Amino acid sequence: MDWYADCSYHAERKRRFHATARARLRQLVAELRLPAGRFDLRSNQGGIAVSGEITLHGEQIYVQVCQPATLFDALAAAGITSVAVNFDGYGDSGQIESIDALAGAEAVSLPDTLVEIAGLAWGEPEARTQLLSLRAAIEELAYDFLGQTHGGWPDGDGAYGDFTFDVEQRSISLDYNERYSATENYVHEF
Repeated sequence: MDWYADCSYHAERKRRFHATARARLRQLVAELRLPAGRFDLRSNQGGIAVSGEITLHGEQIYVQVCQPATLFDALAAAGITSVAVNFDGYGDSGQIESIDALAGAEAVSLPDTLVEIAGLAWGEPEARTQLLSLRAAIEELAYDFLGQTHGGWPDGDGAYGDFTFDVEQRSISLDYNERYSATENYVHEF
């Protein structure tokens, strides 16, 4: 079983993914000798765009099998239509101030869904992948995009702004505002 073969939009692949995961979790139940009635094994197919998840849950165990979703797939599956990320920094220090998700006009919480993101580290020839929560992935991407477009953004007088993740358009836009101090010098001789 190739656990990373994308199940989204592939009904037969998703069926095999769920059947195999349930069988493996039943093997785990047997190995751990969990008593009948002391655990729950369930399968949530999810929507067409995701793998869904297979969960083994007991008093002292919680195992969930699922495929990492892409960022936009995970947001769409949660009904989120946009995410606003606000950042601010100055004096050589900057941070993400807030991450706010909307479902239409209603503010909603980001789910605990895990997504896999890839990026290049300085001096490394291969991309590195990370499995992160939606919130952590969004924050990581925002910092990466700031570094790529405006390196040193929090230095001196700094900068502030917002990223907007538009789920339907699968796009990310940046509204960036840079602060600076200006000095004007006039010399007059009378």
